Amino acid sequence: EHAEKNELVFLSSPFSPLAVSWLDEIGIDAWKIASGEVFNENILKVIEETKKPIILSSGLSDLSKSKELADRFNSEEIEVAVLHCTTMYPTPPEEVGLNIFNTIKSEMPSYVCVGLSDHSGVIAPSVIASYMGASIIEVHLTMHKKMFGPDVSSSLDPKDFSELVKGV
Repeated sequence: EHAEKNELVFLSSPFSPLAVSWLDEIGIDAWKIASGEVFNENILKVIEETKKPIILSSGLSDLSKSKELADRFNSEEIEVAVLHCTTMYPTPPEEVGLNIFNTIKSEMPSYVCVGLSDHSGVIAPSVIASYMGASIIEVHLTMHKKMFGPDVSSSLDPKDFSELVKGV
């Protein structure tokens, strides 16, 4: 409700078939498949049955697995996007691998949107990726850099996020 009130699309990465069912019941518009779930056939099947668009994170798989899943979802007439992701929290900006982003972009079929899932905690990789043709940018957001939590060091704060939006 909060997302809708603010004209945002609510997304969530489910980690069980039960979570998929629950999120589907509340009306989620698309799925974000976390990189650790790309081999979880139980979740993939349940998500696929909903026929909703899928954003697939590539962090823990290789290009061939991302292409395989993109082809699979496309054959079911499901829109799919693949995000290049480095699963290091935080990711030093020089380790984001924008050269790999270019490879993914050139190797994916034309029906696949390609983007970046950035865990660097700074805006430069995402801004650069947008200039390189990223269709989607995913970052983590924290309300303050001194908060506690596992993703804080790899997150942007609201000021950084605003600068990212301006840069893109």
